[in-house]
Amino acid sequence: MRQDDLYLGYYLHLVQDMCYRHFVYDKYHWNPMIPGNVESYFSTIGISSDEQEKIKAKHTKSF
Repeated sequence: MRQDDLYLGYYLHLVQDMCYRHFVYDKYHWNPMIPGNVESYFSTIGISSDEQEKIKAKHTKSF
């Protein structure tokens, strides 16, 4: 029974992700590659400038 619940949760997550992507990318044509779009998105959802800098630093570290 637990395994069935896990599968159901997994598939529900896939449906949720598909709906989100359709809403953001197809319906509103949001493109994260356009300069300023990510910062605008962060401010819309309430991420402060300091937190934005931490996120940028985390994702731009060279390996």
